[in-house]
Amino acid sequence: MTVITIASSFGLRGSFIGATLARSLDIPFVDRAIPRAISRELGVPIDEVMAQDNKAATGLWRLISAMAVVPDISGTEVAAHGVGGDERAFVERTEKLIREAAQTTGGVFVGRAGALVLRDVPGALHVRLTGPKDARIQAYAALKKLPLKEAREVVETNDKARLAYGKAFYRTNLADNALYDLVIDQTRFTEHGTVDLVTAAVRARAQHG
Repeated sequence: MTVITIASSFGLRGSFIGATLARSLDIPFVDRAIPRAISRELGVPIDEVMAQDNKAATGLWRLISAMAVVPDISGTEVAAHGVGGDERAFVERTEKLIREAAQTTGGVFVGRAGALVLRDVPGALHVRLTGPKDARIQAYAALKKLPLKEAREVVETNDKARLAYGKAFYRTNLADNALYDLVIDQTRFTEHGTVDLVTAAVRARAQHG
């Protein structure tokens, strides 16, 4: 059973890389299957779940910033607010479905703190795609045909929200390289080159046992 999690800094097309990797290895790409499954479980319209999922995926889940730890006047980090019920339910259902998929079909899992959710899965490969912020901003601006100033705002907002997601729900810095088996500066490789690198790591992990 092949299980790969991919944590991607914003602007690096992690979902595209994950989908390409899944096709290359002929295993499921779980990223887009999760919202529909959550919709069935919660009994709510798919559009509502996709709206929630989009907020988490793109970093526009603005409530996260209020849930994350913040420095108080003494410099000690404290929780600003309690986690809202809807967001907690979404995260819990997502975790459940990720674990079930990992146990039954395996696959490539992008985002959603997969390295933490599946950290106890034997043989799982946890990958982080990262790169200098300025390079990611330039790449995003070129991809979306945006001015650099606007692209910078989007990238920085998403970076903060993704870090806040880890703090709010896992009390963990998701940018900590120690969480991952393989860390790649995606700005120094093509997307298909990155797929080749991860594929080689999967094979090496299989040989290592």
